[in-house]
Amino acid sequence: MHVLYMFFFFFCRAWLMEYGCRESMGESVKLRRDSTMILMMFIAITLLFSMKQNIKILMVMMMRRRRRIPT
Repeated sequence: MHVLYMFFFFFCRAWLMEYGCRESMGESVKLRRDSTMILMMFIAITLLFSMKQNIKILMVMMMRRRRRIPT
């Protein structure tokens, strides 16, 4: 799942750089660039929340193993 997020992040970054180069040639693509930035921020936030959830699950598993609580 994280590999999928990384793929989308790098794809969006490449898309942003491509449109940034076109903008320097005179085309107006500010709206597309802003929408790409919003999409990248959304993906980054969801990735951070999923990582936080996974860390919580790992901590609970480690505590259960230490206390020898049966699952």
